[in-house]
Amino acid sequence: MTGRDDRIHVLHVVRTLGDGGGMEKNLYRLVVALNERGFRHSILLMSHRTDIIDFGEHAPLHRITAESKDRTVPFQVRQLIAQLRPNVVHARNWAAWPDTALARIACRPRPPLVFSFHGLESTKVPLERRLAFQAMAKITTEIYSVSHAAKDFLVTEYGLPRERIGVLHNGVDTSRFDPPPFEAKPGRLVIGGMGRLYHTNVKNFPLLISSAARVVKQGLDVEVRIAGHGPDHVALGELAEQLGIRDRVHFLGHVDDVPGFLADVDVFVLSSDTEAMPNALLEAMAMARPCVATAVGGVVEIVEPGYGGSEVALMVPKGDEVAMGDAIAALVRDPERRRAIGANARLRAVHDFSTEAMFDRYERMYRDVARP
Repeated sequence: MTGRDDRIHVLHVVRTLGDGGGMEKNLYRLVVALNERGFRHSILLMSHRTDIIDFGEHAPLHRITAESKDRTVPFQVRQLIAQLRPNVVHARNWAAWPDTALARIACRPRPPLVFSFHGLESTKVPLERRLAFQAMAKITTEIYSVSHAAKDFLVTEYGLPRERIGVLHNGVDTSRFDPPPFEAKPGRLVIGGMGRLYHTNVKNFPLLISSAARVVKQGLDVEVRIAGHGPDHVALGELAEQLGIRDRVHFLGHVDDVPGFLADVDVFVLSSDTEAMPNALLEAMAMARPCVATAVGGVVEIVEPGYGGSEVALMVPKGDEVAMGDAIAALVRDPERRRAIGANARLRAVHDFSTEAMFDRYERMYRDVARP
């Protein structure tokens, strides 16, 4: 007979678990770290996809492969909750929340339910989803967002009570992203971008490429390297061809060694139209890369002027090709400014956005929620 397991058991419910998403990567890091702090975890994936993160021995994976809008899903979720008897159920993002909340209603006893919002949409929310969010909030124990911008979105667009929403910032492993000494290398400089190559109206890689073309037209010798995979690389290549810089734009596909990729980047660019709390930007900052980023969502709270007003990154308006091109060109021309901004960015990442700080925040939250 085995002894009783008194560790806090968290069941994470997700609709996606791909190996390229920020939410998914942070979930993996969190599970591994909190296991070492006396927790245990299980994953419920509501998808049939097989290209997913392998949690291995860190967390058993359970799966529901029902089609969307399948009314049996809440019953299946309830059955798993009854079987596992977790201390906390954590639904991540909108797609996992309604079915999980409905399942919890039928549970006896009812475990605490946490909902966290990891996105930041750029369009108006349909009325039916707004009403559904408000209903779900009433039967959810705790609600969190990953940035204050995402919190404001939940309040203004979904009508959720501001006092009900906490903020749990993402974190970056500042020991893994350990920057090399700064070098003002001669010759061609590298402009880097990172993200999945689809839904380019969100990540807006066309803006990155067109801004780089403006930099080249100013007589500056640069190339673009984009880490990430997806079907949009064909259209992005065609855009680079039209702008006359196809030989300067390189699509690297999926990159396992992200610190190595960033170490070769002279200026990192985040060109997104919407972001909640971009991991790519945090990783570039941890690597002491000087960054140019659009002033959207959680980006503003990440790169606001640092201690003593020090410059952490250059922000430009969303979709502004001229402003982004000028910002990139300013950094390309000024190696000392690149060095200073990169150093400030590293300090900000270590001080405010380390994974250890993120793990501490989640541990406190789970312990508080799991308390009888």
